Amino acid sequence: MKKVFTLISAFFLLLNSAGYAQPKLTNGNNSVAATTKDGKKFIRKWTTNPFDRHVFVENNGQFDDRIKTGDKVLYGAHLGKIDIYFTNNGIVYRYDKDYFEKKGDVHADPDDPKNEVHETHFLSTEWDGANKAVSVQPKDELKAYYTYGSEKKGSIKANGFRELVYKNLYPVSMPNLNLRKEKTD
Repeated sequence: MKKVFTLISAFFLLLNSAGYAQPKLTNGNNSVAATTKDGKKFIRKWTTNPFDRHVFVENNGQFDDRIKTGDKVLYGAHLGKIDIYFTNNGIVYRYDKDYFEKKGDVHADPDDPKNEVHETHFLSTEWDGANKAVSVQPKDELKAYYTYGSEKKGSIKANGFRELVYKNLYPVSMPNLNLRKEKTD
């Protein structure tokens, strides 16, 4: 059951990505016209968030405390409001939700930090029956890199990749699992 759930999760990750489209800039506004492989056109909002590039970012310490499974995070990706972390044992999805909760006095400031609520939700998947000697190999490295601030290390530089390949995931002669993000720029 875990195998099926894991494969469905990996499929969901790839299905919900914008990687199947090659965006083309339209008339200078804040939207992008994109075309799917089968020729259908659609419009999507242009993003200025550098972390919405739909790539796999190597972990050089910036993701170490982001999951609670105890597994070493190898790569991370950001998809909308969901952070996705790749380990040797599976994939962990993390969703952080911040909101203000009204308490008591109707005339109180609704943005008072005392009323702020933070929730973190996890969905962990596991490669059930997987080979212990699995290797995760990145491919198609980006020319640009990402930087992260760290109290322990100062600044962390991390490379981004368009593809991750899980090699020898299962001990039987099963093909490798390739996760690929097509170029969006």
